[in-house]
Amino acid sequence: MAFNIEHDFTDGIERVTYIPHEQKFETPILFQHGAWHGAWCWKWWQELFAEWGWLSHAHSLPCHGKSEHPRNIRLCHLGYYRDALAKQVNRLETKPVVIGHSMGGAITQWYLTHIGDLPAAVLLASMPRYDHYLRYIIADPVGMMMAGVMLHSGALVRSPERAGKMFLSEGALMTGEELHAKLDAESALMPLQLNPLTWHPKKNPDTPVLVMAAEKDTIFTIKEQKILAEQYGGDYYLIENTAHNAMMEHSYKESAQYLHEWLIEQGIQ
Repeated sequence: MAFNIEHDFTDGIERVTYIPHEQKFETPILFQHGAWHGAWCWKWWQELFAEWGWLSHAHSLPCHGKSEHPRNIRLCHLGYYRDALAKQVNRLETKPVVIGHSMGGAITQWYLTHIGDLPAAVLLASMPRYDHYLRYIIADPVGMMMAGVMLHSGALVRSPERAGKMFLSEGALMTGEELHAKLDAESALMPLQLNPLTWHPKKNPDTPVLVMAAEKDTIFTIKEQKILAEQYGGDYYLIENTAHNAMMEHSYKESAQYLHEWLIEQGIQ
């Protein structure tokens, strides 16, 4: 291997760091996972970026992965997750590029709006600017009914079949069974927070933004991803024939290569 891996737990947070033997870039990458996931989901991208000379960190949010559970998952919200991301940004000597997937994209958006700019931000198959429960009710009425009873959204990923249908396509690096075994419960508050009455995303931040849409995403639409790119004055890239979990799909090398080259084009050193 052209890199070392460090797995540590500080302040109750699980962190996985990939350290290249020959670090070519001073700016680190910080990977922010999405709903139900943890730091583990970035393994394949972290390997590639380490081989290309990037130092990268992935952390599990509180109540996810192997991180501690300081509060009930039902009480977790985007502000809480945003502050958790900010702590990981602040612990680094050099401000990182942040790559946020799905709900992690929403967390990244909240960081840019409420906290400040970054060297670059990447929204990968991200939650849109505004969200609503209707999409989830249409996609899985039984799961949403169960979520209403349990007051969290774990029911939406209640089986390997549901997890595979939501996140993966044929040929992905994980099976539905393997993925389902790693998923956690998740708060159901986020769609309520992403509404135009209470949430006003920053337009055209100074941060270079790349929105990467997954063509076969069953959760968020290509149109929504294009609107995100327009909102932030950013670039847009469509990952063809790829499901929601793009970082573990069969196309993961090609999408990571595009991102790597985009970062260099932005002058990230």
